[in-house]
Amino acid sequence: MKNKCLVVILGHARASDLTWDSFKSNVFYKLNADLALCVGESNTNNNANPYWKHAKYKWVSEEYENYALGYDNFQNIYGGTNNWRELLDFAPDDVAPFLGGCYDEKNKPAASAGILIYYRALALQYIKDLKLDNTYDRFLITRSDFIWQSPHPSLDKLSSAKIWIAFGEKYGGITDRYALLNNKDVFTYLDILRPIVTDHILLKSKLLVFDKYRRINMESYIKFHLLDNNIYKSVRFIPYYMFSVRNKDSPGRWSKGTYNKKLDCFIKYPDEKIMADIYANFFSKFGLLNSFKCYPYNYVIYSIIEFTAKVKRRLFKTKIKY
Repeated sequence: MKNKCLVVILGHARASDLTWDSFKSNVFYKLNADLALCVGESNTNNNANPYWKHAKYKWVSEEYENYALGYDNFQNIYGGTNNWRELLDFAPDDVAPFLGGCYDEKNKPAASAGILIYYRALALQYIKDLKLDNTYDRFLITRSDFIWQSPHPSLDKLSSAKIWIAFGEKYGGITDRYALLNNKDVFTYLDILRPIVTDHILLKSKLLVFDKYRRINMESYIKFHLLDNNIYKSVRFIPYYMFSVRNKDSPGRWSKGTYNKKLDCFIKYPDEKIMADIYANFFSKFGLLNSFKCYPYNYVIYSIIEFTAKVKRRLFKTKIKY
């Protein structure tokens, strides 16, 4: 079947009570996709969680307190011997450094970007071992805590020769929260842990050329990785149709979010919510962006909407009811 798609959810299958219905109707059923979970051990990994119940593939890892141990395991698999922990102090904490979630006795980077690097490596291992590139034409790499405000564009409209990323939440790179890839580029996209644990000295020298200020977060690291592997030229963007949420009693490593009384949850990144609302209310219903027939037009609209979201949040913050 052309455009047979596997949706891969990384990290945790969380917030299902808030997000499953929109994911089911706007992504899972819309794309006629299969679902894979690449997640840590959790007491929610059972059929009471609809993501778990509907997943065709369940790839579960030990939930490390320190994900540096998981990196060590992959270093053994890759045959690396370098002291990759020397990278733990590479980026300052105020940018959610790309190795957050890994630490040693000297350095403990904030947030969880490094955890998501680990789960990309784990997903890659399973895709290779199961030879899923022979089964699926497209791979959608995303997360479970999205509420999808609009239906996902038809895969027939999204060239398989391109790497499709949601436009927004870039932070100096490209968002790590959504990527649609073909069954060749998915291997390169996911293989971002290997350079860290096989030759961190070479990687560090390249990163310093990429950003001499060392402000490397997950978003900029992904962009660097695609540039370094000569596939960034294939990147194109889709509308930011979704926004991340967090249950009231669910902890967060980085963004705590803003409480939304109507949804009774926290909106993790308010710009996402504003952009998703604009697309849902003004564009999605009329199909004005989903044909992708004139991509420069799409890109201009994306840029305007992203700018509008930032201005609306910053200038009218006290008036916005997230």
